[in-house]
Amino acid sequence: MSEGNKAVTGATKQQTLLSALSRQDEPTKNTRTSLTWLQKQSLLYDVEHAGISRDALAQKWGIGARTLRRLLTRKSRKEIQANAKKIGDRKRNRPKSKPTLEDHLVDWIEKARSCKINLSVSRLALRVAAKKIRLKLLHPDSGISSEERLELQHWKEPGKLWVQRFARRYHLSSVILHGAAGDVDKSDPAIKDKIDEIKALTEDYDLDNIYNVDEFGLFFKCLPRRTFLAKSENKKTARGSKKMKAKDRMTGYACTNATGTQKVPTATIGKPKQPRCFTARGVGQATNTSKWRGLPLPYFNQKRAWSDSYVMTKWFQDVFLPHVRLAHRNAPVLLIMDNCGCHTPRELKQRFHDPTGQVRLATLPPNTTTRQHTSVFHPMDAIIVWLEGRYKFVVAAL
Repeated sequence: MSEGNKAVTGATKQQTLLSALSRQDEPTKNTRTSLTWLQKQSLLYDVEHAGISRDALAQKWGIGARTLRRLLTRKSRKEIQANAKKIGDRKRNRPKSKPTLEDHLVDWIEKARSCKINLSVSRLALRVAAKKIRLKLLHPDSGISSEERLELQHWKEPGKLWVQRFARRYHLSSVILHGAAGDVDKSDPAIKDKIDEIKALTEDYDLDNIYNVDEFGLFFKCLPRRTFLAKSENKKTARGSKKMKAKDRMTGYACTNATGTQKVPTATIGKPKQPRCFTARGVGQATNTSKWRGLPLPYFNQKRAWSDSYVMTKWFQDVFLPHVRLAHRNAPVLLIMDNCGCHTPRELKQRFHDPTGQVRLATLPPNTTTRQHTSVFHPMDAIIVWLEGRYKFVVAAL
């Protein structure tokens, strides 16, 4: 490179450095602040009740004087109050791309979720429903305007992005459905009459003498599927094990009274008649439960580790009745249970019989032991949820 070119290159670098230093000294421009509808509502509250000046208000919310004047107009105030209730956490009120079609689609969602079957409205279902509504609106007798008809004719099939934007415009949320509470018919008079009958029956008993029992199942070898990865691991190559789908099962009975002062020993049901892990010397001797094969808690065996009428009868005779005799002596006791197959009225009369007449049994009506009704009709189910969560915590601590 010649000396002239070197001189030109050095001068260019020097000019670039000087211009960069001069830009650092220039004041930075204010960034544009966009407020949500709830923030705008709080701004109006500060104007009307807090008594803050407009200059201090503009400085507090980081907006200009012109923007503040526009927000304080009568038209803007009405718009803010209306949108703060509907879409308060958003900053803009996005216009409907196809008003008639979207209104029909919202009505379809409400009908699908309010029917007895409780249909699941997925993204694919929304796309199919929007396609059907579009074909109906394109019919000559639909009554839509010519502009909207022309727009629907040129509109392609609704895709995933359109469904996401539609859900965002109408503030729709997607959740994972749990339990079977959707099968409960709340308007069924038979359920209400049965529950009223049980409520009237409980008035004749003291709260300490009202018991509730429920079965629970536990896959005690099943490991969680979600995990945190180390920095050295690759997300794409991380794999699980067969223990995440382990089906080794045990069943148990949880029973306590309404006040929680009397807890019946939790009984367990397994497959082996005499598990090897319970045959160690000294196990169970402190609580004097040697007849349960060394286990500190009552244990029963069943071919599939399920609760059937035979095991439930053994629990009632060998665990529950001795506990009642010791805790309440001759006081009357009420035992409430769900409508399981081994709890039917016929089974209750044949198997669950107290020779002294001290214990009376009552069963809940069908389809009322789901998660939506547990806190009112079947409180023991809520305790079982805590028990299963506690077991997972203990396993994680091992």
